[in-house]
Amino acid sequence: MPRPRRAVTQTDVAREAGVSRGLVSLALAGSPLVADATREHIEETAHRLGYRVNRTASSLASGRTGLIGLVLPDLRNPFFDFIADALRAAAREAGFRLLIVVGRAAEDAAEAIDTLVSMRVEGVVLVSSAMSDERIRVLAETIPVCVIGGQSAGGFVDTVRLDERAAARAVVDHLVEAGAQAFLYLAPRPEDDPNAEERGRALAQAAEASGLPFEILTRNPLGAVPLEDEIARAAVALGRVGVVAHNDVVALDASAAIAASGMRVPLVSYDDTYLARLPEFSLTSVEQPAERMSRDAIRFLCERTGRMPLTAAGAAAGAVGTPGGDEEGEGPSMPGRDLIVPPVLAVRASSTALS
Repeated sequence: MPRPRRAVTQTDVAREAGVSRGLVSLALAGSPLVADATREHIEETAHRLGYRVNRTASSLASGRTGLIGLVLPDLRNPFFDFIADALRAAAREAGFRLLIVVGRAAEDAAEAIDTLVSMRVEGVVLVSSAMSDERIRVLAETIPVCVIGGQSAGGFVDTVRLDERAAARAVVDHLVEAGAQAFLYLAPRPEDDPNAEERGRALAQAAEASGLPFEILTRNPLGAVPLEDEIARAAVALGRVGVVAHNDVVALDASAAIAASGMRVPLVSYDDTYLARLPEFSLTSVEQPAERMSRDAIRFLCERTGRMPLTAAGAAAGAVGTPGGDEEGEGPSMPGRDLIVPPVLAVRASSTALS
C-alpha cells in the first residue's frame, strides 16, 4: 500500500528554488523586502511543487487567524441565507473568511460560539440570537461581537439593526392607505424568533398612533386552528383588517390562508427576500438592507480588533481595542455602538386588496 504523500514545506521550496528558507517565507508573505523577480520565481516554484500555506501555523505565529464566526438561528428563513452571503462578501473584502454555524436555542448558540472561539475566530456576528443580553455582554468582554437584528445588548456589544419604529409606521400608514381599519400581526413564538416581541411593540405603537385597533396572533406552526379561520375571526371582530406578517416565510402561509378564505385582505411582510419578489406571491415587504448591514458589522469587528482604523464615529466614542486591552498597546474598548438602519417598503400586489 503506497504511503500518503508528504506535504510540501517551505524548506522544499527553498531547496528547489535555490534560495534560503527565510527568503521563501518573506516572499510568500508578500514582504516588500523581496525583489519582484525573486518573488515571482519563488511563487512559481511553490505552485509547481504544490505548496499550500499552513494557515494554522501562520495564525499561531501572527496571533491572527483571519476568521470571523457567524451564528445563525436556523437555515429555514431565506433572509438568513441572504445575510450570510452578504457577510461572506464583506468579510472577504476585509481579508477574512467566514465560518457559519447554527444555534437555534440559547444553549445551542452558546455551544456553537464555544466551537468558534476554540477555532480562534477574531470576532463573532450573531443574527437574531436567542441568547440573553447578559450572556452576549459577557462574550463581548473576551472577543469582539456584533449583533444583527434585535435591540442593543449594551456593554461592548455592537449592534446593526432595522429601525423597527420607522418600519412599523411605514407599514401601518401603507395599510391605512390600502383601506385597512384594523391590524392583525402574525407573530412567531418568542422561542422561534426573539425579535417578534420588539416588532410587535413597534407595530402596536404605530397602530395606537393611528387610532385603530391592533391585535397580535402568535402562531404555533402546529396550531390546531387553520390560519384562514383565525384571519376571518379577526375580520369579524375588528372590521376591515390589514395583516402584517413577521417575515416572508410567515407571509406565505398568510397569503395562502387569505386566498382560501376568499376575503379581500391587504398583506404586508418583512425582509423582502426573493420569496416576496416572486410573481406568484408579489408580497409587499419591508426591506432590510443586508449588504449595508453586513459591511457595517464587519467594519465594527475590524475596528475592535485593530484590523481597520476607526471611522470618525468610532473615534468620537473613544479608543478601541480588544476588550480589556493589554500591555502591548491595545487600548480599552469603547461602549457598544448601535447603528439603526432606515427601512424601505417595497410595495407589491399583496397590499392592494382593499384599494
